[in-house]
Amino acid sequence: MKKAGKLKKIMFRAFSWGLEFWVRIRPEQVGRLLMGWFTVPRTAKAFTFPEGFQNEIRQGDFTLNDGHQVAFYDWGGQGPKILLLHGWESNASRWHDLAIQLVKEGYAPIAIDAPAHGKSTGEKFTVLEYGRWLEELVPQVEPFAVVGHSAGGMAILVASKTISKSAKKAVVKATPAGLESLFDYFRRLVHLGAHSFQSFELAFEWEFGKPYRDFTALDYIKGEMPSGLILHDQLDEVIPEEEARLIAQNWKNADLVWTRGLGHSQKSPEIYQRIIDFLKEK
Repeated sequence: MKKAGKLKKIMFRAFSWGLEFWVRIRPEQVGRLLMGWFTVPRTAKAFTFPEGFQNEIRQGDFTLNDGHQVAFYDWGGQGPKILLLHGWESNASRWHDLAIQLVKEGYAPIAIDAPAHGKSTGEKFTVLEYGRWLEELVPQVEPFAVVGHSAGGMAILVASKTISKSAKKAVVKATPAGLESLFDYFRRLVHLGAHSFQSFELAFEWEFGKPYRDFTALDYIKGEMPSGLILHDQLDEVIPEEEARLIAQNWKNADLVWTRGLGHSQKSPEIYQRIIDFLKEK
């Protein structure tokens, strides 16, 4: 295992050095390459049905106006609908344990696969596209609450104007306020050198019309918002805790609750119970 990890690190560093050489010759090409890696999930497997639940979870599709198919999974609960939104390189199955608890508590959980993930269509993933999907889906589903992890939480913030017309409550877990922490994580993950990272920054600006540092989900939560719960782990290895503080400062009717030791995934019975308690609050 140690040898494999060491070899992987050497390969990443060799690749990084190669990019730093190539970017001096073809900066636009390197920028487009990195944008592709950043927006196309490396792993986007479909929902894996847990043993014994193959016939308990109903699968279907929503069709959007542009023809995209959004895969959804319904655990068959009776009661207020809870829309569950996963993050980058995940799928709807991450919510299974929480969904089971929600059904027991009298809720009807429904999870979707994000753009370009699982069985949903799409070739690229961006938070803006995810938010656009929610702006169409939420009026159809009419959830009592929405729950999002990481990029799924950020999509909730982006689509909050539409969501607030239907949902009474919203939960965001391990959610970034902007793109800086995600870019920094990607830089560290791929071991990007300074010149390669600069080409990546420029490629983003060419595609979206503004620098990535200027994009913030906080711009979307200045109006009416559902009652909120912000969950963040102080040892989150992907999203710094300062991101949660920024969201809490701008989301006036939301509570910030810290955990410690759960990391970025934030999967635990205690977290699930905290979400259920929040949903039950008057």
